[in-house]
Amino acid sequence: MKSNLTLVTGLFNLGRGDMTTDFNRPFTKYLECFERLLKLDFQMVIYIEPENEPFVWKFRKPENTRVILKTLDDLRAMPFYDQIQRIRNDPTWSGQTDWIDNGVHHAGWLANSTQAGLELYNPLIMSKQFMLNDASLFNHFNSKYYLWIDAGLANSVHLESYM
Repeated sequence: MKSNLTLVTGLFNLGRGDMTTDFNRPFTKYLECFERLLKLDFQMVIYIEPENEPFVWKFRKPENTRVILKTLDDLRAMPFYDQIQRIRNDPTWSGQTDWIDNGVHHAGWLANSTQAGLELYNPLIMSKQFMLNDASLFNHFNSKYYLWIDAGLANSVHLESYM
Protein backbone atom coordinates (compact mmCIF):
# COMPACT_ATOMS: atom_id res chain seq x y z
CA MET A 1 0.00 0.00 0.00
CA LYS A 2 1.28 3.45 -0.88
CA SER A 3 -0.26 6.33 0.97
CA ASN A 4 0.46 9.83 2.11
CA LEU A 5 -0.33 8.72 5.67
CA THR A 6 1.93 6.87 8.07
CA LEU A 7 0.63 5.70 11.43
CA VAL A 8 3.11 5.94 14.28
CA THR A 9 2.68 3.87 17.42
CA GLY A 10 4.58 2.38 20.30
CA LEU A 11 4.14 -0.49 22.71
CA PHE A 12 6.06 -0.93 25.95
CA ASN A 13 5.41 -3.20 28.89
CA LEU A 14 5.37 -0.67 31.72
CA GLY A 15 4.19 -3.16 34.35
CA ARG A 16 0.54 -2.17 34.40
CA GLY A 17 -0.36 -5.82 34.95
CA ASP A 18 1.46 -5.69 38.28
CA MET A 19 -0.62 -2.82 39.65
CA THR A 20 -2.85 -3.64 42.60
CA THR A 21 -5.46 -0.98 41.77
CA ASP A 22 -8.43 -0.73 39.43
CA PHE A 23 -5.98 0.51 36.78
CA ASN A 24 -4.47 -2.99 36.47
CA ARG A 25 -4.41 -4.30 32.92
CA PRO A 26 -2.32 -7.29 31.83
CA PHE A 27 0.15 -6.81 29.00
CA THR A 28 -1.63 -9.58 27.09
CA LYS A 29 -4.62 -7.23 26.78
CA TYR A 30 -2.36 -4.68 25.11
CA LEU A 31 -1.04 -7.34 22.74
CA GLU A 32 -4.61 -8.28 21.75
CA CYS A 33 -5.41 -4.65 20.96
CA PHE A 34 -2.06 -4.14 19.26
CA GLU A 35 -2.71 -7.11 16.98
CA ARG A 36 -5.87 -5.44 15.71
CA LEU A 37 -3.91 -2.27 15.00
CA LEU A 38 -1.14 -4.17 13.22
CA LYS A 39 -3.66 -5.75 10.86
CA LEU A 40 -4.73 -2.37 9.47
CA ASP A 41 -3.56 -1.68 5.94
CA PHE A 42 -1.49 1.43 6.63
CA GLN A 43 2.19 2.23 6.58
CA MET A 44 3.48 2.16 10.15
CA VAL A 45 6.43 3.22 12.21
CA ILE A 46 6.45 1.18 15.41
CA TYR A 47 8.50 1.89 18.51
CA ILE A 48 8.77 -1.29 20.51
CA GLU A 49 10.93 -3.21 22.95
CA PRO A 50 13.26 -5.74 21.28
CA GLU A 51 11.59 -8.74 22.94
CA ASN A 52 8.25 -7.81 21.35
CA GLU A 53 9.54 -7.22 17.82
CA PRO A 54 8.71 -10.79 16.64
CA PHE A 55 5.07 -10.11 17.51
CA VAL A 56 5.03 -7.26 14.97
CA TRP A 57 6.32 -9.44 12.13
CA LYS A 58 3.51 -11.96 12.62
CA PHE A 59 1.15 -9.36 11.17
CA ARG A 60 3.27 -6.85 9.23
CA LYS A 61 5.57 -6.77 6.21
CA PRO A 62 8.84 -4.85 5.89
CA GLU A 63 7.47 -3.03 2.83
CA ASN A 64 4.99 -1.06 4.93
CA THR A 65 6.54 -1.23 8.39
CA ARG A 66 9.52 0.32 10.09
CA VAL A 67 10.36 -0.99 13.56
CA ILE A 68 12.35 1.22 15.89
CA LEU A 69 13.70 -0.70 18.87
CA LYS A 70 13.62 1.10 22.20
CA THR A 71 14.08 -0.15 25.73
CA LEU A 72 12.63 0.94 29.02
CA ASP A 73 16.05 2.42 29.75
CA ASP A 74 15.62 4.61 26.67
CA LEU A 75 12.48 6.01 28.31
CA ARG A 76 14.46 6.60 31.49
CA ALA A 77 17.01 8.56 29.45
CA MET A 78 14.46 11.12 28.29
CA PRO A 79 15.00 14.75 29.28
CA PHE A 80 13.22 15.70 32.51
CA TYR A 81 12.94 12.08 33.68
CA ASP A 82 14.20 13.01 37.16
CA GLN A 83 11.80 15.94 37.44
CA ILE A 84 8.89 13.74 36.34
CA GLN A 85 9.76 11.20 39.04
CA ARG A 86 10.01 13.89 41.72
CA ILE A 87 6.50 15.08 40.88
CA ARG A 88 5.11 11.55 40.56
CA ASN A 89 6.47 10.56 43.97
CA ASP A 90 5.45 13.77 45.73
CA PRO A 91 2.49 12.97 48.03
CA THR A 92 1.13 16.49 47.59
CA TRP A 93 0.63 15.64 43.92
CA SER A 94 -0.33 11.97 44.01
CA GLY A 95 -2.27 12.21 47.26
CA GLN A 96 -4.77 14.76 46.06
CA THR A 97 -8.39 13.97 46.86
CA ASP A 98 -11.50 14.88 44.95
CA TRP A 99 -12.71 18.30 46.10
CA ILE A 100 -12.37 21.95 45.19
CA ASP A 101 -10.61 24.13 47.75
CA ASN A 102 -9.97 27.80 47.02
CA GLY A 103 -10.49 27.14 43.32
CA VAL A 104 -8.08 24.17 43.22
CA HIS A 105 -9.55 20.89 41.99
CA HIS A 106 -8.21 17.78 43.72
CA ALA A 107 -8.76 14.41 42.02
CA GLY A 108 -8.85 11.43 44.39
CA TRP A 109 -8.26 8.83 41.69
CA LEU A 110 -4.72 10.03 41.05
CA ALA A 111 -2.92 8.09 43.80
CA ASN A 112 -4.06 4.75 42.34
CA SER A 113 -3.63 5.72 38.70
CA THR A 114 -1.06 4.69 36.11
CA GLN A 115 0.28 8.26 36.18
CA ALA A 116 1.21 7.95 39.86
CA GLY A 117 1.85 4.22 40.09
CA LEU A 118 4.06 3.49 37.10
CA GLU A 119 7.55 4.90 36.85
CA LEU A 120 7.53 5.07 33.05
CA TYR A 121 3.92 5.94 32.23
CA ASN A 122 4.43 9.72 32.14
CA PRO A 123 7.81 9.54 30.36
CA LEU A 124 6.18 7.39 27.66
CA ILE A 125 3.24 9.76 27.28
CA MET A 126 5.61 12.70 27.04
CA SER A 127 7.81 10.89 24.48
CA LYS A 128 5.05 10.28 21.93
CA GLN A 129 5.41 13.69 20.30
CA PHE A 130 9.14 13.10 19.85
CA MET A 131 8.59 9.64 18.35
CA LEU A 132 6.07 11.13 15.94
CA ASN A 133 8.48 13.93 15.07
CA ASP A 134 11.35 11.48 14.47
CA ALA A 135 9.17 9.32 12.23
CA SER A 136 8.30 12.38 10.15
CA LEU A 137 11.94 13.48 9.91
CA PHE A 138 13.19 10.06 8.77
CA ASN A 139 10.12 9.79 6.50
CA HIS A 140 10.69 6.11 5.67
CA PHE A 141 7.68 5.94 3.35
CA ASN A 142 7.85 9.41 1.81
CA SER A 143 4.59 10.33 3.52
CA LYS A 144 3.06 13.75 3.81
CA TYR A 145 1.00 13.04 6.94
CA TYR A 146 1.78 11.31 10.22
CA LEU A 147 -0.66 10.27 12.89
CA TRP A 148 0.10 8.94 16.37
CA ILE A 149 -2.20 6.08 17.27
CA ASP A 150 -1.98 4.34 20.64
CA ALA A 151 -1.13 0.66 20.45
CA GLY A 152 -3.97 -0.13 22.86
CA LEU A 153 -6.59 2.06 21.18
CA ALA A 154 -8.60 -1.00 20.10
CA ASN A 155 -9.49 -1.47 23.77
CA SER A 156 -11.99 1.38 23.41
CA VAL A 157 -12.36 1.98 19.65
CA HIS A 158 -13.42 -0.42 16.90
CA LEU A 159 -10.40 0.30 14.72
CA GLU A 160 -11.52 -1.57 11.64
CA SER A 161 -14.60 0.63 11.15
CA TYR A 162 -13.03 3.81 12.55
CA MET A 163 -10.05 3.79 10.19
